[in-house]
Amino acid sequence: MFMARIPFEVLFERHPDGALEPKKEVRIGGTTIRPGLKFNNISFGGVNLSSSQFLDHDFEVVLDKELSVITGIYKKNGR
Repeated sequence: MFMARIPFEVLFERHPDGALEPKKEVRIGGTTIRPGLKFNNISFGGVNLSSSQFLDHDFEVVLDKELSVITGIYKKNGR
């Protein structure tokens, strides 16, 4: 396991209809989501990734084998 700063677009695909889909297995707020799950305006552990507050930001992620566990969200300019 190790920690990394990973850009939004590495973890999530944004579809033309605005829906998001994880590119790999991601855990956020205790909820694990996998590729194939498209979502829009849904909160995971109190975090709505579709919100402009989080779109295109970098994530602090603990990488554990194939699972990316989001532990923090960086602002555009810092943290």
